[in-house]
Amino acid sequence: MSNLEELLNKLQIKKLNQFQEKVFNTFLNTKDNILMVAPTGIGKTTIAELIMLSNDKGKSVYISPLRALSYQVFNELSNITPVRLATGDVYIDDNEVIDENIIMTTYEKFDSIIRRNYEWLEKVNLIFLDEIHNMRERKRSEAIELVLQWALEKGIRIITASATVGQIEKIAEWLNAKIINADIRPVPLYEYILYGNKLISKDGKIMILKKNIINYIVEKGKNILIFQNTRKRAESEYDQLRAIYRDKVALFHGGLPKEERQKILQLIQSGKIQIVVSTTALGQGVNLPIYCVLFREMTLPQIENGRFMGWKLISVNEYKQIAGRAGRPRFDSEGVSIIEAKSEWESRKYLKFITSELEPINSYLTLPKFVLAHLSRNEYESLDQIFNAIKYTFTLKTVSKEEIENTINDMEEIEMIGEQYVDDNKYLYLLPFGRAVSFSYLDINDAKYYKQYIYDTDTDILKIIAYSPKIKEISRNADVYDILRDWILGNDVKDLVEYGENITVNDVKNIISTATWQAYSYYSILNALNIKNKNNALYKWLEIENGVPKNAINLVNLKGIGRKLALFLYKMGYNTKKEICSNIKNIIENMEKDDDMRKQIWRINELCKAKK
Repeated sequence: MSNLEELLNKLQIKKLNQFQEKVFNTFLNTKDNILMVAPTGIGKTTIAELIMLSNDKGKSVYISPLRALSYQVFNELSNITPVRLATGDVYIDDNEVIDENIIMTTYEKFDSIIRRNYEWLEKVNLIFLDEIHNMRERKRSEAIELVLQWALEKGIRIITASATVGQIEKIAEWLNAKIINADIRPVPLYEYILYGNKLISKDGKIMILKKNIINYIVEKGKNILIFQNTRKRAESEYDQLRAIYRDKVALFHGGLPKEERQKILQLIQSGKIQIVVSTTALGQGVNLPIYCVLFREMTLPQIENGRFMGWKLISVNEYKQIAGRAGRPRFDSEGVSIIEAKSEWESRKYLKFITSELEPINSYLTLPKFVLAHLSRNEYESLDQIFNAIKYTFTLKTVSKEEIENTINDMEEIEMIGEQYVDDNKYLYLLPFGRAVSFSYLDINDAKYYKQYIYDTDTDILKIIAYSPKIKEISRNADVYDILRDWILGNDVKDLVEYGENITVNDVKNIISTATWQAYSYYSILNALNIKNKNNALYKWLEIENGVPKNAINLVNLKGIGRKLALFLYKMGYNTKKEICSNIKNIIENMEKDDDMRKQIWRINELCKAKK
């Protein structure tokens, strides 16, 4: 283990604060699992990095809710020690060998990794799971609980952290963890309701503002994060503010390209941007020097099966998580959170957000999902072994053997699970279909849907994907088949919004991304069962993933050749690098006639550089 002073120097930290010292000493001097409950800005990520650098007896895995947060930790540690970033698509098998001792990943990706039971996982002796409060979210809950159940069952040391977790004693009891609580923020947060020109504090005191709150913050030389509940509203407010404040304003949401998001984060950190308009994309994890958070809205859209069902009030936990972005050590001596109310009634209603306790965590792990994941990690398991393993879950530990047996029988009926007897003892295992479903991160409904098409050679594969359950959930009633068809034919994303009412470019991107996952999953099922139609499914997946027809897939995968250039070459009748380089003069002459292609001539020259 490296000397503490040496590690702090490497992390460019002068000294630990009192909370960090307490956590680090507990880590060094005990074998306890640890549940850190501390406000944003106290340095939970820093202590995670220090602990992982200090763990020289095995592999450490840092698990976060966001690729961006894992990437941030990866960047901070990669200059100090060999580290691995494992944040790719959950359905891709890409981490069979990991030599590094520190791995950064996300909830879902690590769940998919442990389902594959790689040999290197035996060396993992520590996991640091950040933002455990996300277990209350339906879409994140399953992966978090499965990862923690796996660690508890294996006896792997667990450290978790959150600024906004309710019922901490219940979580600590499940994890057999020592609670280390820091009630005091290193930078105090002042919370207000804004109604008209009045700022109302939680104790009812009123301050009168003499100018617009945004003007006040900007003139003070500070910055402000404005939360809007939809991308369209965020974009609209951004346009309005941009006309006034010009380059001091940035728009941030999850639909922006990764490079653009990184650039914006750097500009915020440098102080060049003072106003950030965002959705919930900046609500978690990413460390930003924000002075004030302004909530324009306190509702979020409620979507069910791809349909807008109305608006729901955000939870106290969600509010606290976003508000916690305000006031960062080394940047501010205070932070400010403001909820804007549009009426006196709203101003009274919203007071609960700054005075109420956090809501408890409710997990959403189902019994079929647990059985599928558990059998993925273990070659053969008896009913008793499954029953013992389920006791390590948060949600299902009280289920009976009879319930487990009924679930297994249902999964046997659709040929996901098989059984084998050894000395009169029955052992269960995943059949190829079940293993393919698990590795593809599908659920039982997906499995039942795709099973009906396993031997179907008449139905268009694109239709099978377009009408799948997961696509229906996110489609917003758009004509998904037409979107995917035109995407493969080379149409631009912005032109595909015509296939739905009120869908945005980001909705189309989400449809394409989900369809890529579903197409791969359908292919992997056919491949696992060695079905004749598997090659057609493979090419359909590659067509959707790359956004080009089958005969252009080879082109789009040539080094330096993107989708647009690949489509241009394909339409000219070229299919291979040899054909391109043999006709380079003719290709460049045609590219000169196209404004977009002219800018990419250098790519052709790079591709065809002579190698002797």
